Amino acid sequence: MKAINELWQVSKYTLMEILKSRVLINTFFISLGIFIVVLVASELSYGNPQKIALDLGLGALTLSLFIIALLMGSTLISKEIHERTIYIVLARGISRTNFFLGRVFGLAIALFLNAFIITFFVLVLYFLLGGTFNALLFYSVGYSYLSSLIILCVVSFFSLFTNITLSVIYTFILYVIGNVLNETIVLTFVENRPILGKAINIIRWLVPNFSILNIKDYVLYENDLTMKYLLLVGAYGVFFCIITMAISSIIFYKKDLD
Repeated sequence: MKAINELWQVSKYTLMEILKSRVLINTFFISLGIFIVVLVASELSYGNPQKIALDLGLGALTLSLFIIALLMGSTLISKEIHERTIYIVLARGISRTNFFLGRVFGLAIALFLNAFIITFFVLVLYFLLGGTFNALLFYSVGYSYLSSLIILCVVSFFSLFTNITLSVIYTFILYVIGNVLNETIVLTFVENRPILGKAINIIRWLVPNFSILNIKDYVLYENDLTMKYLLLVGAYGVFFCIITMAISSIIFYKKDLD
């Protein structure tokens, strides 16, 4: 119970810190801007306006969550050390592990609130234009949030032993790699070079495979995905977050904060 209470206290403190910074207000206006831009684009474009709005809306959701997760996660610990608030918290008996995980959970909640606001505007526009209900749409939104959680975990990991700039750069590189892995492995150039193919397969186990979490095309073209596949993809994302946080917790536990 003590550990859970510590996690909750740090998470609540982190969330309140985010709310005071007015990030959600900025997200609201950004979402409103996305709503207007997508609405105008869908009206001026040829083709199905619902599909165009959904395509642009889901793309904007993914990009926005990526940027928010990247910015929040990169300052996860460095800000606390710079302002020396971490020493006050640890002096109260809160363990390093609970402090680190609490910070991540707090940011995850803040990220969820941002995702909810953006998703609300995207879905309102989609249904206003005559869009129909599709269960995969909600899975797509959920996986976009899960992808942003992975970004949050990865950039938090890098921030433990690099500065803010490098942690952002490393995470961005991994994000790009994770989005092109599936396409790269089937290239003729790679298939004709077995050693290169094996190397890429090894990389696929080490970096997050963001491409499997992107099911936007299935939503747009109304293709079906089995429940087994959807659950496995979700489990993969959650598992990657857990492993990354476990490793990060160990590193932070041994990190010299002086």
